[in-house]
Parts: sequence; C-alpha cells; structure tokens
Amino acid sequence: MTQSTTDKDQLVLGYWAARGRAESLRLLLHYTKTPFIDKMYQMGDVPDYNRDDWLNEKYKLGLDFPNLPYLIDGDLKLTQSTAILYYLGRKYNLMGNNPKQEALIIMLCEQAYDLRLKFIMLCYGPNGNSPNEQKNFIETTLTENLQQFDRYFSKNKSQFAVDDRPTVADFQLFYCIDCSCSFNGSHVLLEKYINVKAFLQRIRELPQLKDYIIQSQAQVPMLLKRISESMHLKELIEENLEEWPTTGNPFYLDMLYLHYDGYSQRIIVQRLNYISDEKEKILSCIRNASINDLFIAYGYQYTQPIIENYPFPLYTRSTIQNDT
Repeated sequence: MTQSTTDKDQLVLGYWAARGRAESLRLLLHYTKTPFIDKMYQMGDVPDYNRDDWLNEKYKLGLDFPNLPYLIDGDLKLTQSTAILYYLGRKYNLMGNNPKQEALIIMLCEQAYDLRLKFIMLCYGPNGNSPNEQKNFIETTLTENLQQFDRYFSKNKSQFAVDDRPTVADFQLFYCIDCSCSFNGSHVLLEKYINVKAFLQRIRELPQLKDYIIQSQAQVPMLLKRISESMHLKELIEENLEEWPTTGNPFYLDMLYLHYDGYSQRIIVQRLNYISDEKEKILSCIRNASINDLFIAYGYQYTQPIIENYPFPLYTRSTIQNDT
C-alpha cells in the first residue's frame, strides 16, 4: 500500500487509519494493482479523540462535500464510499457485463453494507462491550444475514458473487461479512454456512490480495473504537483466557486500543482462522509495526481460548504478568 509518491497523477484515497468504509476500496485498488496514495489520518486517544490530523486538511482539498473517505483522481474529487466504489468499479470494469449483473452487484453491495451498519451501530453504541449484546447480535442479525448470503451463494453458479471473476460486490461482501464476524463466537457460527465460508476463503486466497489482507489485518485497526477506559488489561485477559499456550494454527488479527492506567496501549487481537497457515507472514507484519506498543494476541480454536505472546523490547510475558 502506497503512502507517498512523486507522481501527481496517482490516485489518492483518504480515510482514517482504520479499515472501515475505505477497506472495500483498498481491496479493489490492490486487486487491480492500481498505484495509489493511501492517505491515513490519525485520531487521538481517549478521552479527546483529537481529529486535527484530518480537520487541518478537510477544507483545503477542494472537495465539494468534505468527508472521509475521499478519492482524488486527477481533477475528479469524490466523497461518499458507495459513489467511490461504483466509480472505481466502472473505471476498472468490475461492475458486471450487463445491466442484470450490475443490478445484482449493487444489490449485494447494499445488503452487505446494511449488515456492517448494524454491526457498527452496536460497536459504537453504549453497549458495544456487552457480551450479552454481542451474543444477541450473533444469534439474530448475524445469523439471519449469514443464512441469506449462504442461500444466495448456494444458488449462484459463478465462481464469485456475480461472475467468474471478482466484481466490486466481492470486495464489499468480503469486508462487511468479515468485520461483522468479529465478536467471540461468530466464527463458530460461520462454520455452519459453508458457502459463505468458501466465498471468504476464495477472496483471501486471490494472489492479488493475499498478502495485502494479511498486512492490513495485522497493522490497520478494523474500527476506531476504543475499549472502555474501565476495562483494564488484567480484566481483559482474564475475561477471555485461562492460560498462555502457543499454537501453530493459522489466524488473523484485529487491532483495538486499550486505555490502561492513564495512557493508551495498542493491542493485537488474534482470532484463529480456517484457511492456510499464514502465521509467519502475520508475525512479520507485527514485528515491523511500532515496537513501542504492547501487543497481546488472543483467539479461539472452536471454543477453547488460546494465546501467544511475543516479546518486544518494552514488554515481555513476565512484564505483562507483573504489571497486571
């Protein structure tokens, strides 16, 4: 992913330093091997969540409707993630081969976004950390949507969502379903829906996207959501884990932010995945990230919690145990 360039004609995609509403766009650009500047704006830590990194530029970019994400393509300047997605889809011939396919693509994109919106409303709401609310989301909203998507994929005869090659619907579906399966227990539920599971795996294994997805999930947080200030590190560990064994199983990562003892620490949340072993690539991404942060990885294999802790210059396993 490109962060800077001297090519003035290169695309610029601006968004927070999170996957969020820009991730489908990034997936599309990486799939098409389009050089672009991935402009990531930083948000401050609790309690202020300072947004000056974005606000200092917001009205200086010539955007008609200043917002994030935005796309600058030569003299074209767009906001609104859906408008950007469909523009890029048409530019790179990823909107289907006829009006029927295009209509299906738009329908799937909107349906996927509806699921993600319900997930985001819970995450950013007052009960986002409630295990009961998360369980209710899994048992109702997520279950209903996975059933519908699984039924669609079971009838679909093409290799991807609409065609035998990816379209913008595939990138939108992949991210929206994947992020909505982030709560503990979601991936156990996903095992029931083999067509959805197979679809997600096909996207993950696309040669154009495989390395990017690993890198993105290791280094870029899914949301800007911070864990509640009252949830201390020890409580977080005890809530999810009973021991610290190691595992060689494949997994993927999300980043959250933990406010602990008056300052913010970044943690890595590890969830075991069901695809090929990418452990060393993911660990390489972590090692290349900021070593001044605290990294904790945890996940689930079926229902058994497991954890791996990797020593960093400022924090080791013994340091974590002593501090908590």
